[in-house]
Amino acid sequence: MKEQTEMTVTSFALLFLALTSVLAFNVDIPSALTHRGPSGSYFGFSVDLHKDRGVNWLLVGAPTAQTEQPGVARGGSVFRCSTEIPDQCQSIPFDVTGNNNGSGQQIDQKSDQWFGATVRSAGPNGPVLACAPRYVWFSNNYKRREPVGTCFVARDSFREFSEYSPCRTSSWGYHRQGSCQAGLGATISPDGLRVFIGAVGSWYWQGQLFSQGLFSRLDVLSTTEGSAAEDDSYLGYSSAVGDLDDDGRTDVAVGMPRGANLTGKVVLLSSNLTNIANITGQQLGAYFGYCVAVTDVNNDGLQDVIVGAPLYSNYANTEGKYEMGRVHVYYQSTRLRQSFRRSDVLDGGEVSKARFGLAVSALGDINLDGFNDIAVGAPYDGPEERGAVYIYHGSSKGIRTKATQVIYAEQVSSELSTFGFSLAGGMDLDGNEYPDILVGAYDSDRVIFLRSRPVVYLNTVDISYDVESKQIDLENKNCSLLDETAVACVPLTLCFEFSGRGVNNREEVMVQLILDSKTPKNPRLHFLSEENKSSLNETYQLVKGQRACRTYTVYVRPLIRDKLTPIESEVRYSLREVTADSRRIGAGQRTRRSLPPVLGAEAPFKTDVIVIQKNCGPDNICIPDMQVTYKANIDKYIFGSDKKLEIEVSVLNAAEDAFEAAVYLTLPDEVKFVRVDRVDEGAPPVLCSSPSDESGQPVLRCEIGNPLSAFRTSVFTIVLQPSARLARENAAAAIAAGQKAKSSLEFILEVNSTNPEDASQLFDNRAEISLPIRVETDLSIRGISDPEVVRFNLSAFVSSSVQVKSHENQVGPQVIHIYELGNRGPSDILKANVYILWPTKTLSGKDLLYLVDRPFVDGPASCQLMEQFNPLALKLESERLSGSSSASGFGSQRSSSSSSSSSSYSSSSSSSSSGSSGSGSGTSKSSKTTYSSSSSSSSGAGANVISSSSSTTSVDGKPKTSSTSSSWNRTSTVTRYGPDGSVLSTVSTHNTGAGAPGQVIPGQVIPGQIFDEEEDYDYDEELDQQSTGGRRRRQVPMNWQHSGIKKNRVRNRRQSQPKNLDKELNCGATQCTIIKCSAGPITSNNNVVFKLRARIWAQTISEIDWEDLVISSKMVVDISELPYGIDPDYLPLRSATVTTTLDQLDREREARAIPWWIIVLAAVAGVLLLLFLIFALWKMGFFKRSRPDKDECEQEPLKSENGHLQRDEAL
Repeated sequence: MKEQTEMTVTSFALLFLALTSVLAFNVDIPSALTHRGPSGSYFGFSVDLHKDRGVNWLLVGAPTAQTEQPGVARGGSVFRCSTEIPDQCQSIPFDVTGNNNGSGQQIDQKSDQWFGATVRSAGPNGPVLACAPRYVWFSNNYKRREPVGTCFVARDSFREFSEYSPCRTSSWGYHRQGSCQAGLGATISPDGLRVFIGAVGSWYWQGQLFSQGLFSRLDVLSTTEGSAAEDDSYLGYSSAVGDLDDDGRTDVAVGMPRGANLTGKVVLLSSNLTNIANITGQQLGAYFGYCVAVTDVNNDGLQDVIVGAPLYSNYANTEGKYEMGRVHVYYQSTRLRQSFRRSDVLDGGEVSKARFGLAVSALGDINLDGFNDIAVGAPYDGPEERGAVYIYHGSSKGIRTKATQVIYAEQVSSELSTFGFSLAGGMDLDGNEYPDILVGAYDSDRVIFLRSRPVVYLNTVDISYDVESKQIDLENKNCSLLDETAVACVPLTLCFEFSGRGVNNREEVMVQLILDSKTPKNPRLHFLSEENKSSLNETYQLVKGQRACRTYTVYVRPLIRDKLTPIESEVRYSLREVTADSRRIGAGQRTRRSLPPVLGAEAPFKTDVIVIQKNCGPDNICIPDMQVTYKANIDKYIFGSDKKLEIEVSVLNAAEDAFEAAVYLTLPDEVKFVRVDRVDEGAPPVLCSSPSDESGQPVLRCEIGNPLSAFRTSVFTIVLQPSARLARENAAAAIAAGQKAKSSLEFILEVNSTNPEDASQLFDNRAEISLPIRVETDLSIRGISDPEVVRFNLSAFVSSSVQVKSHENQVGPQVIHIYELGNRGPSDILKANVYILWPTKTLSGKDLLYLVDRPFVDGPASCQLMEQFNPLALKLESERLSGSSSASGFGSQRSSSSSSSSSSYSSSSSSSSSGSSGSGSGTSKSSKTTYSSSSSSSSGAGANVISSSSSTTSVDGKPKTSSTSSSWNRTSTVTRYGPDGSVLSTVSTHNTGAGAPGQVIPGQVIPGQIFDEEEDYDYDEELDQQSTGGRRRRQVPMNWQHSGIKKNRVRNRRQSQPKNLDKELNCGATQCTIIKCSAGPITSNNNVVFKLRARIWAQTISEIDWEDLVISSKMVVDISELPYGIDPDYLPLRSATVTTTLDQLDREREARAIPWWIIVLAAVAGVLLLLFLIFALWKMGFFKRSRPDKDECEQEPLKSENGHLQRDEAL
């Protein structure tokens, strides 16, 4: 495991270095020179560069080194090391004496004084400052031991040394200067006239800064004690000099890392230690001001301040990193009030606790581009946390916030750690005019001297198509290939020119010319001199300051597809590289100016583009306007259907040419691409590729033109085939995963081209096609009332002699409502919720339609158990369940079941048929415990009956298996009852249907409705109406038939959209009972029959003022489950209503009887009228007799000749 971990870390480190090697610029790593100091001496704790009389030195502090001072242990030392030979260092004899004595007593202690913790050079031939901040003085009375610190200055080529210990005074104690630790932060002016010594422990560690003139010990300036709020601020922890107020004099920036309430502060002081400005940190505990540097990074003539905050943590990171560090660069301004307000931030630490910014150093202009650069140390950064140094270049806009080069300890030596703890730069020590860098790694007792390579600047790198319009006309084929193929061609020219300081007069530049660089796999441009080649490698011999050019002829490959994208050609270039091994330094092998140059840090490539001439107007930019529409041959997908889906796609380009125009159709998994058909044979061909599923869903791509010309339309038909097998598999998989199956097939149709449209016109580039997935099923509800019209004498049931009802015959006439659910397919219905609304009571709570028994169910259905049937426990008639309904042969149906429930009551049924030439009948009876059956058949001119059934009864009386095969016609009757309840007359009507074996299932109480004849319902047949006795009567035929045969007398509610079950289950004007049943599975061409038997409560009817009263029940069906997991929500609720009309005979008789007083009055009126007529006639002489005059005729004999009297002829 340990070996695997080490291998993983090593692999990560190598990968990290490989990735970061691209950041290398002109600081040369292979030629790095390493010096190793005494083990455990902290060699490299502080470093600086120095020149003295033409000799270059590397100054290195080793604060715990053992010296030859007598009586001093680990007093520390400062070394000067060679810039050419490794491990060649010598100690500088700043102080060779041991502990000092006064009046015969020891007055100080130099052991562990950390001499060399600070080392600064004033520059070439200037003095060198070195300090020991832990130096202890025993005070004037020798009784106190206080860490006052001390510094030494070496002058005259390290031959003259002077000591400065500003806190070695009578101001003893930590409340004054007794613990000042002078020299922890110290620097020296560039002119070598003054030193600035920080004393962080003065005045309760407020800190203090001393400015000491080197030519007069009395020339001392210092800051004063501040308020108590400044305690523990550590003023003087770091310092750097420069002109910070643009007055030409040396000022100083002093770090105060615990100031400003622990956010840190940098105080800018003038040459006389007056305050110029304060720069405050931003994060608590970041140690802002731990180190400072001053340089001009933007070449505006004003020096800027660089501040390190090595303990800064980015709390927004989610990786748990902390103390990665940060560096701030503050810019000086010509306006004093604006100085040091503008800043940039550098974040370089890549690992937790990298401490980026623990050291900062001004490097000078390391690449000679006219802007000063800086280096930042991160001693715990890197892939193995051994340290790193970041190089940042300046620019006219300020510091470049992206590091130009990052040097990791692992790139230099595997033995380094804390690489970057100390830094120094700004001097050229190898004579190539480029400043070099010295890096300290105190934990490994090493320093590394890194030299800078000369930089070659390619002032001119030109790549240009020699065509003024930067367009190539594909129709202008002015070149020929070797096979005589005419092609369009154009000249391409490359030019180079270089310059640089410290470089040779001649340089070799390696050039790679790449044609159509953006599409390297399928380039459109090739070299005419080397056909079919799109890249070329060459070497250019350049002379400093002279321009060198070459011209190449390039041609466009025939039959290209992409005519829109500009053809970009790219030239990449680099200097001929010298191997790293030849640059590594060994003793006596190095000579000056031996480092090879490096190419400038600008991008090592240049490009130029040419475009293909298009019909796009003067700007040569085509902006199309694509519009897509579609038409599908189906509007839904029937599950399992093999019908092909045809989508006619029409794409119109209503603007400029569209290049590489294509239609994309995202397909569901269940749909397969078949082919594409062109609608317009004269249109350009449409090419469709096989659907790809790179995005996780199949996408069909069809190319419709390159270009699709302006105002051109492309019309084609995509033929698809939905797969029933895949649809079933996907539905089953979704159900198995506890998810819903797809409710629709979703398609996305899009059109686009390689030249983009205006964003405001994209709305018509996309269309979404949704085909609902449907299971094709046809559920019908039919119902009849048996009888449909009940005519009865109310007085027969409302007799005062019967106060308590004990038998159902005493309640009122019987009525049976029959409902049939039929599935005409072709798919099955797995489950349907059935609700029967039964008008049990009136709104006042009086019985209306009294349910005497539980529903009888015939088919795959059951009803919930309820106890509200026959609540008065009336004695029932055993043979009234089927009423007057009979069955006669028509059609056939077969069913079988393995188990059924027995009836809770006895019942019998009869079937009869009649015709003009014959009649027949058959009966089947069942009791509580045994089902028996008989069969009969008869035939005649008008009817035929065939029925048979069988059953098996177990010992406990529950049927276990049953099967039935029957074909029959049903007969519905209208029955008239006499005053005594006897049947006066019966009118029968026939209807056809098919019955399946069923069972009586206990049910639940529910609501129903009373409808008068004016309510708005849809009838399947018109109602014939006639007037009798001054009242409206309805004579309705009852031809209810099965399997699509016309039905009458069934009221079907219109289907409600959307579903509103609560609305459908509204009881209306009654208190109704809701019987909830569950039906299914109902296979194709099968049905379920529900029968409900009740008694009309005559007493309640007698209290209602009515003429014709219609009582109705209602069935509502909600399909809840379909095959293949299809969501049935799209199916509407189905409902039907069965009505029974009541007709009271008592009221007819009462209507025909005439009151006696009317008869008397009529007789008297008749007599008076007769007398009046007689009197009128008498007055008119009607009763007077007029006799004729006597004449001869009266004297004639009474007998005639023939013996007859006169006037007897008529006799």
